[in-house]
Amino acid sequence: MNLILYKHVCMYIYNMRKTLEDKKLTEKSLLKSAMFLFLENGYSKVTIAQISKYSNLTRGAFYWHFESKEDILSQILIFNRNKLRAFLDVQFALEIEDELIKIKSIFNNILENFWNDTDFRDFIKLTWFKLENQFIDSSLEYKVAINDYFNDELKCIIESGQIKGDINSTNTAMQISIHATSLINGIYRMYFVSSYLTELNDAKLMIDSFCDSLKPLD
Repeated sequence: MNLILYKHVCMYIYNMRKTLEDKKLTEKSLLKSAMFLFLENGYSKVTIAQISKYSNLTRGAFYWHFESKEDILSQILIFNRNKLRAFLDVQFALEIEDELIKIKSIFNNILENFWNDTDFRDFIKLTWFKLENQFIDSSLEYKVAINDYFNDELKCIIESGQIKGDINSTNTAMQISIHATSLINGIYRMYFVSSYLTELNDAKLMIDSFCDSLKPLD
């Protein structure tokens, strides 16, 4: 390959990479703008023109990256589902021998993530309070998938703990798992609709009480 051809190839590769980087940055800007506007005004009241304007882009640029408003909502759901799934994978893989201590650690880490990650907290608010009518179906599908995954993984830990004697067997593993999922979701909801649960330590006290109920019976 002669020097001139080599330079052209290098320039082509550079331009391709830059195009991909610019595409990702534009998509990220549109996603952040859509998320902000959905939170501020509710999904049904936001237009593609508003999302584009907030991102300092044209509607044509929007349609280059997303097919519709429903498409950008779908991408928001997918991105956050994958982000949460990756976070939970790490939690369930914690190497803690005592299963009750492991459960408590998982729950506390989940709460810390909710309190400290503004983007995640905003996403929870979006899926619960800012989607209306037919648009809530996508959110419901997301919630079912995450809750089923959480319940299945937690159930396995509880069953192991009951076999080893770390957790009492007053209730079945599935009953305990459903109770735990309801507790976490309840804490999330109370954070948004009540002035009585705004501090992380208060939420952790609820987890302490729940875990105390799982201790082996004397």
